[in-house]
Amino acid sequence: MPALARRTLLGGLALPLAAGAQSTWPSRPVRWVVPFPPGGGIDAFARLLAQRLSETMPKPFVVENMAGGSGVVGAAAVARAEPDGHMLLFHSTSSAVVNPATVRSLPYDPIGAFTPISLLANLPMLIVVHPAVPAADIGAFMTMVKAAPGKYTYGSSGPRTSPHLGAALFCHQAGLDMLHVPYRGTGPAAQALLAGEITMLVDSVAAQRGFIEAGQVRPLAMLGRRRSALLPGVPTLGESGLADFDFPFWTALFGPAGLPPAVATAQAVATAAAMRDPALAPRLTALGVEPVGSSPAELAAVYASALQSTRALVRDARIELE
Repeated sequence: MPALARRTLLGGLALPLAAGAQSTWPSRPVRWVVPFPPGGGIDAFARLLAQRLSETMPKPFVVENMAGGSGVVGAAAVARAEPDGHMLLFHSTSSAVVNPATVRSLPYDPIGAFTPISLLANLPMLIVVHPAVPAADIGAFMTMVKAAPGKYTYGSSGPRTSPHLGAALFCHQAGLDMLHVPYRGTGPAAQALLAGEITMLVDSVAAQRGFIEAGQVRPLAMLGRRRSALLPGVPTLGESGLADFDFPFWTALFGPAGLPPAVATAQAVATAAAMRDPALAPRLTALGVEPVGSSPAELAAVYASALQSTRALVRDARIELE
């Protein structure tokens, strides 16, 4: 699942096209639908960015949580919206990629029902273990697990979620036999690891950073192709022998199908400009957010590739469909 090749915010080349859209968009408040409950990392990022845009754009930006169906309810609502740019979807890897790869029937076409706008940011994920695990690094951990097939466990925020697929991909590519223990959300899974109920967990850097600093969990490897600036000492799986491993977790803006290209570009440029604000940088870092700010065409390419590779993962790892 390749990450965006050029990790750069949109520059001045997109501005002339965006300027033409500004005269007609937005003409009323813009609703950003976050298809998850309030309080999570994606919700916090959306609210921070919406607040900044509300200060710089002609109309306010409002975050609206539409939880349900692991993101399906909110995505379906945006798929039905008028394509005028006033109701957009704050998609993530979980809702945009994992759902189409693991749910047999969705109430919308995951590609045809939406217009890509911008890949906003990456939110790095990593493998952490309980401190009692004797393996000091990921290589030693893989050796330990291979020596006792079926003995060790990994937790997740639920079946067919991004943490589940990330861990399943790791086990599949490393040739590990581990038992999956699903929980009802990221919080319960993290608590299970702290209590020593499970051996390993795949989670976001933002969620685990405090536990790592307190010595309550041990980080072993990043799931993406790059180290995290928040945890520069934690190697990637690619550095640890799994050369082709890449499981990025990102969040992106989509609109309903038929969204005018000028409006999509105007929104992409506006969000990229907001993320360049120096005052926002430390707050994004605290959330574990790595800004990207792509063009609509770049997001379309990343999305198509992510869908293809994740469907292959689900098939090869024999993950049961919903």
